[in-house]
Amino acid sequence: MPSLWNARRDMLHGLIAAVAVTALAAFALARVPYVPSEPLAISREFVERIQAGDLADAYRLTNQGADVGRTPDAFEANVRHELGVETFPVDRSITLIGAHGAFQSYGNRLRRWIAGRKVDPDQVSVDYYFGPPLEVRLTSDDAGNWRIIYFQSHAM
Repeated sequence: MPSLWNARRDMLHGLIAAVAVTALAAFALARVPYVPSEPLAISREFVERIQAGDLADAYRLTNQGADVGRTPDAFEANVRHELGVETFPVDRSITLIGAHGAFQSYGNRLRRWIAGRKVDPDQVSVDYYFGPPLEVRLTSDDAGNWRIIYFQSHAM
């Protein structure tokens, strides 16, 4: 009989360990913030295109709305104004400061996915040191395509 008792005790300890690990993982998923990689990559490419003086390609990454410039010429004027530059290419280093926006955890993404809803947040802002700090704001549509809707230099 002692071996049956030991087997049950070991099974109970295994079950308790599994429940503890599952609870810890659920807690972590509910608290760890998620930032989608695609807006980070698009915003980085946008800043690199501006740095290289390739404003036409940078403009293609935007929604081409009023906040970025409805025409390529308006976009270029906005870039010159926000960055305080007159000539391109710009010889400035690019350093990621961070991303922020609507908080979303991995757990929230899982709940949205199970419910069949769009999993990415609607908007993300990414900040870079590019001379002055530069905010690049992106939004995603229902299909998950990201576009730059706004950018500005700002104080820290």
